[in-house]
Amino acid sequence: MSEASLDADQVKQYDRQIRLWGFAAQQKITQARVLVHGCCGMSAEIVKNLVLAGLIDDGVGNVCLMDDAIAQEQDLGSQFLIPAECVGKMSRAEASIKSLQELNPKASIRCEKGEERILDEALLKQFDLVCVSDGAPNMQKQFQLRYPSMEQAMSTSWSKLTKGKAQVNKLFYALQLLHAMQERAGSSSAPVENAEEVHLVRDELCKRHSLSASCFEDDLFRKLAMQVNLHVSMVCSIVGGMAADHMVKALTGKEKPLRNYFIYDGRDGSGIVLDLGASEDDT
Repeated sequence: MSEASLDADQVKQYDRQIRLWGFAAQQKITQARVLVHGCCGMSAEIVKNLVLAGLIDDGVGNVCLMDDAIAQEQDLGSQFLIPAECVGKMSRAEASIKSLQELNPKASIRCEKGEERILDEALLKQFDLVCVSDGAPNMQKQFQLRYPSMEQAMSTSWSKLTKGKAQVNKLFYALQLLHAMQERAGSSSAPVENAEEVHLVRDELCKRHSLSASCFEDDLFRKLAMQVNLHVSMVCSIVGGMAADHMVKALTGKEKPLRNYFIYDGRDGSGIVLDLGASEDDT
């Protein structure tokens, strides 16, 4: 945390938030330093909400964006921070700064080049909160949280998820099959046109987790795979807003953040929370 504090104008500006979660919690938000890796539609919604929550300039730069990919026309469909005139001219991180700054002129927005440095421990120690979006599954496994690591969560036996609980949404199984196909291909674009290979990976997962193949729906998986690199604006808004809310909870310590895996089903607007890889000591 930095040493930034709230002046009289800021107390007035964030009065409603202070009434909601208290002065000390708002102070923590004000002082937080946040790193956002991957400037896609989802992370744009997240960082928008965090900046509007009251992050202010600490003289160093309390919001840092990392994304070396050049802004493309398709980004404009959901990444509302990128102006059309920046397409093809600068990185998504650089292109997002001006719009984000306009949302909260008191925030200090900067970007870091070399997005592979996201695994640099010295860099991560500069921040209180790290948000990774568009990261490959093997990258996400590197991050250790107070909750189980991503690797521990993903190694949870799926058959345990249904014991004494409601049936798990089949979208969860489709997502895990997609991740397995991505890892197998070494790419975010999984080769799903080969049904024989998909079924081979599916059967391996069924054997590993003692599940029936009926947990996987071919049609659902194909639809999910077709949209794997798409960012639907309305979905980004819903999930991004929820993610930012739980990040604020993590920063303020007022409530425990969501634990620890959320799936939003755009088909019917429902969402499910799964507690994966957790133990009593993970609090």
